Amino acid sequence: MQLRRLNITPTLSRSRRAFSLIELITALAISSIIVAALGSAVMIASASMPTAESELADAVGTDIDWLSIEMSEALFVKAAGGAALSLTIPDRDGDFQPELVEYAWDGITGSPLIRNYNNGPDEAVTGALDDFSVTTDSSIYTVGVSPDIMRERVDAINLKVMPSGSTRPIGRSISLANRPHNLTVWARTDFDADPTLIDRDRSGQSEWSTTTPFDETTLEQGWWRADKNLTVNNLGMLDTPFTVAKRVNLDAYDLTSVIEIVCDVDAAKGAMLYLSVWSSDSDQTISLKHRSRGWTEIAKTIEPLGPVDVTLAVEPKSDTVTLFVNDKLINASTYNSNSAATFGSIEFSKIGAYVLIDSIDVRVGGTSP
Repeated sequence: MQLRRLNITPTLSRSRRAFSLIELITALAISSIIVAALGSAVMIASASMPTAESELADAVGTDIDWLSIEMSEALFVKAAGGAALSLTIPDRDGDFQPELVEYAWDGITGSPLIRNYNNGPDEAVTGALDDFSVTTDSSIYTVGVSPDIMRERVDAINLKVMPSGSTRPIGRSISLANRPHNLTVWARTDFDADPTLIDRDRSGQSEWSTTTPFDETTLEQGWWRADKNLTVNNLGMLDTPFTVAKRVNLDAYDLTSVIEIVCDVDAAKGAMLYLSVWSSDSDQTISLKHRSRGWTEIAKTIEPLGPVDVTLAVEPKSDTVTLFVNDKLINASTYNSNSAATFGSIEFSKIGAYVLIDSIDVRVGGTSP
């Protein structure tokens, strides 16, 4: 039997053709795009790596953010400008007094911002700084009397900070929730504690005084059962517009609560504004009089028994006083001072027993047309 020989010689394949010019150009273009994208990614990654400068700026920025929270609570801006800021913030230690916070930078390159709390020890609250400055944004509002009293309030505190070693300044505009008023005097008490011990602006002296020591047993859940006269301190000449407001409740018959104001007057002539709230068995009468060589009633209203809000707005420039009761305009009238301003006083008093006062608010400052 004859074997058949198999032919296992491989058959050569047809030669493969080369890339065309168009294919090469397309491939090069795609490669260029990929390389460019990779290069951009590397550059972005490099830029995001922290540097000594960015770390300094971030650290100071975090410090300023924490301070901004405290500043936003300001009740009263005592001073703001240059490299210093002084303000009061709400009570934190339960003594019914605002807290005083002061910030200052000494202007020396490399020094930190210093914070002082209630005249205690100074503490550094930022890293080294090359610059620090404070400005404020303010707006004008009017107290609706005739003529209007125009006052300024602080809307925002602006900080500009330059960390040492950085070329990037840090800016913050801090909105103030309470929009503090820019006043010459602001005396307020809500009778949560002895008012003669309260120092709202932390000037070192209370805004209130009495001729005899204040009796704290007369305080009843935020009301003062008036047993003596209460006087506003440090008024000086009352020759700028001011407002006096109080909330009073006469819880028995034939009682009288009185505000006496000596404003824009000569001591010898003694032109005085005298506001009384007195009760009968069915209602209470609010009466405003002025004394300029005699007493004259210039405003009067009768209200139901119960707590009543009484506000006087006084404009010494035009000798005008306006009475509001429960936010309702009662009357505006002149009080004829007949003299130049030499001194002023505001005193709250009572006649009889069981006169309850919830709050008193005296604000001095502003301008008028």
